[in-house]
Amino acid sequence: MHLTFGVDGRWLDGRFHATHQVPPGYAELDPAARAVAMVRRLSGEDFGPTAMPVAPDGRIRPTG
Repeated sequence: MHLTFGVDGRWLDGRFHATHQVPPGYAELDPAARAVAMVRRLSGEDFGPTAMPVAPDGRIRPTG
């Protein structure tokens, strides 16, 4: 997760970077971004229409 904040501490932008574990136990970026799809699905299931939008590329932005 990479988050950007303004000088006033307000959250401006973010990106979820999908990784997957490879032997012998290292994390590397997942080009298929499977974790992003999972976060999008679970957020929708948990929070419905109030879920924070997660773009297919992992970008998240504050709503409102």
